Amino acid sequence: MKHFDEVTCCEYLDGALQGSELAAFERHLGECDACRTMIEEARRGQADLKRLRLREGPDLAPRIMAAVRGLPVPIQATSETAGGTRRFIGWLSLLASAALAAVLFFSIPRPTPGGSGITRTSMPGQTTLARKLDFPVALILADGRWSTSTNLTNGLFTEPTVFTTGSDGRITLSAETSDRIDLLPDSKLTIGNDLIRIETGAVRFEMKSTRPYKARTLNAGTVSVKAVNAAFGVRIASNTTCIDLIAGNLTLTIASEPPVILTPGTRAICGDRVSLEPLGELDLQAWSFPSSRLSDTAASAVASETATQSVVIEPPVHPQPASAPTGTSPTIQPASTTASPAAVSDDPLSTLLDHQPGTN
Repeated sequence: MKHFDEVTCCEYLDGALQGSELAAFERHLGECDACRTMIEEARRGQADLKRLRLREGPDLAPRIMAAVRGLPVPIQATSETAGGTRRFIGWLSLLASAALAAVLFFSIPRPTPGGSGITRTSMPGQTTLARKLDFPVALILADGRWSTSTNLTNGLFTEPTVFTTGSDGRITLSAETSDRIDLLPDSKLTIGNDLIRIETGAVRFEMKSTRPYKARTLNAGTVSVKAVNAAFGVRIASNTTCIDLIAGNLTLTIASEPPVILTPGTRAICGDRVSLEPLGELDLQAWSFPSSRLSDTAASAVASETATQSVVIEPPVHPQPASAPTGTSPTIQPASTTASPAAVSDDPLSTLLDHQPGTN
């Protein structure tokens, strides 16, 4: 049996129920002992309240008016004092306008000066990425359309940086001189001191360094990945993260699942839970790259975001101790102008003879 709530019972006691509602309520009271008991208790409470006597409070009006009459009469401002007040208000308005202009200036997004037309934008939400990286990241190769949130310094990204590739873009990065990170088209990756975060797309990793490094922890979607001496690929699509382990070992963690240790030749499909399946030959080939992309010979400059021609970057200038000699700044060389190994002679004498006058 459904009982009436307290609000309906109060409306019944106050005489607010009428017509069919009143008839239904009284019919229910005839059948329900619990509601009938509640109504009787409420009626007794109403009767007790009506028997209460209210004591009149003290009359405070005479005391208040006497205090008001004792206040000094306000003096009407003269023209001199009024002018000073107006000048003070004018200064306040000027200061408020200057403060508002400063807030607008620092909050509006504006391009940061950079080279070759790459998009680098200073945004309010990126202030958390302001401190320096413990281990700078080198740009090894860039192709197609891509962008970064910070500028290169001697071939290195020295601050936490967001890397983004377009539909035809690729980026190869080097962390701590031995690690390799390859961003495939339509990918977004953030590198900071504490972790590497894969936002979207596909990224290939080669973690070769044995020295502890804070950014060894990767976040990919809902998955936390810890890698040591491992080669693997990560792909995020449709709220699902696929991790293909080519070599080494990975430890995967999802909040609702116990840690999973991944072995080489295995794919982990991570959604609400982790499922494993073996990698096929085509899966392994999908993560392979030409040797020129992963070689230690590196690239020379930053490609324009709208460029379609790849560029090769000279070896970056890594920070050296005070006693060590400093390196030279990187130079720009389009990939199309880089000579192939077969076209370069290893014999200095033959090279000299080939370039003598009249030999051609």
